Amino acid sequence: MNVIAPRTLRAFWEKHPHAETPLQDWLKLMRGGSFTNFSELREVFPSADYVAGQFTIFNLGGNKYRLVTFNLYPLHLYPLHLANRVHQARDDARRVRQMERPKEAIMIAARQNIVSAWEAFHAATGGIKRPATEEEYTALHALAEDLTSRYNCNEEPYASLFDLIATYMHEWELEFEPELKNPDVPPHRVLAFLMEQQGVSQYQLAKEGIVDQGNLSKILKGEREISKELAKKLVARFKVSAELFL
Repeated sequence: MNVIAPRTLRAFWEKHPHAETPLQDWLKLMRGGSFTNFSELREVFPSADYVAGQFTIFNLGGNKYRLVTFNLYPLHLYPLHLANRVHQARDDARRVRQMERPKEAIMIAARQNIVSAWEAFHAATGGIKRPATEEEYTALHALAEDLTSRYNCNEEPYASLFDLIATYMHEWELEFEPELKNPDVPPHRVLAFLMEQQGVSQYQLAKEGIVDQGNLSKILKGEREISKELAKKLVARFKVSAELFL
């Protein structure tokens, strides 16, 4: 999936350095993932929650961090909110439910005009263009944030508008922020992240006949590479792309 505006995650881990590793691992996994709906995503992230009919809450770093996203399957994923307190689960749920309803605050006129025009002429794309500068990208980012906060972007005409905005943002990020789109996370860290997310122990993988526990311990420490044969077994076990392990 295309993770839109990964700088949101970077801004969080710059304030909370311990969050950098789990967030980069999550980015790597989502970048290599292919999910057509929430049920498929939950096979990889069993602790994820689907809230208010359009938002997903991920529990990362041993439940130390909660990430709220809007997902437009199967293409785009947009991070909305990050928290670093375990007890904030209910607050997160309340927050995303509030996102579903229009806010009392008045939108900035330019953004409101764009959304209003899209409601009446959702087949047109006038007024929205591929960003060529940081300022134009920032304006699109702000529009995407307002749109997902005020409207159900799984339904038309908002889904088409969000898809267009996300596509333009994605293309800009690939060119100007490639290190955030595809972070350099080694295969052994991806495996450790998957095991943590799905609550799988070294003993369990060994018991299932996937890998010897001694070898697995060395792999998780980065002392041994993941072989192609083992990568195939891990792909089948965790239901992810083979490129994550190679």
